[in-house]
Amino acid sequence: MPKSSLCPECIYWQGFLKCDKYEQKVPMEVLNKSFPGTEDFDENYCPYRTEKTIQK
Repeated sequence: MPKSSLCPECIYWQGFLKCDKYEQKVPMEVLNKSFPGTEDFDENYCPYRTEKTIQK
């Protein structure tokens, strides 16, 4: 089963490796640590990560 990055769950994520906090694109060393269940996963992989909240 494919693993999904946690990046799309962040308020700064713009899609297609773009993020408001990184000028060019999300660095691969950060992105590689964003996949839960993988060997490289680090829950603190990005200092800017802020979960999106669901508004009711």
